[in-house]
Amino acid sequence: MILFRLIGWCAVFLGGGLLLLNASGWVLPLRNTAMYSDPALEYKNDVSLSYQEFLEKEKALPKSPRAPYVKALTQLVSQSMAHLWSDPERFKYRLHVPAYENFILYVGGYLMPERYRMYEYVRWKKALERGAGACSQHAIIIKGILDERNIPASIIGLHGHVANLVQISESPETWRVVDADYGVVVEHSLEAIEKKTALINPYYQAAGFGGEYLTKLNAAYAAEGNLVLGKLTDYTTYGQVRSEISCYGAKW
Repeated sequence: MILFRLIGWCAVFLGGGLLLLNASGWVLPLRNTAMYSDPALEYKNDVSLSYQEFLEKEKALPKSPRAPYVKALTQLVSQSMAHLWSDPERFKYRLHVPAYENFILYVGGYLMPERYRMYEYVRWKKALERGAGACSQHAIIIKGILDERNIPASIIGLHGHVANLVQISESPETWRVVDADYGVVVEHSLEAIEKKTALINPYYQAAGFGGEYLTKLNAAYAAEGNLVLGKLTDYTTYGQVRSEISCYGAKW
């Protein structure tokens, strides 16, 4: 009898503790605002917009014609996301999802570190709320937003880099490369770039990326092995999408 009471009280305290932990997520931010002034970030002045500022500015953008909207959206995502995917920074910038945000994903970071230690969100709003991620996180955000806006878009897997292909007008011949990690829209098709990677140079240089960045990017766009993934689940899998949704539902 005493054992059952002890188990019952433990369950009450555990449940109450988890409830308080989850409730603290309403007041503790997922984004670390230190990113706005961190001199250690790889890209200078990498992030300048908060999540809320992004939402307000994106909502105000005219959605038609497509091309100006896509260019403006690319800039907004670039200005709202820090290029960060570093294990030493995983706690500082919430790449390892904090317990107060989702204790299931937090514990997963220790039980399944290959998947959850540095977690890439599949839902664009959560990714932008955190404000930090690699090139692939930027591409997931662009894909997610454009899917909601009914603008055809794909994710492209390059050599050590991930970007998007977006149909920037009604014409089927206007698929263009969008790279929100660098804030760049390249006014050429992927096929043309694969044949002559130097086509990308003026666009990245105009965004302030030359030298070793151009060398790396030219190698990334080399033709062999590039993947064009039309659905988000082609990149992340249905299981990851369901898992993320389930983790946020089950934490309560």
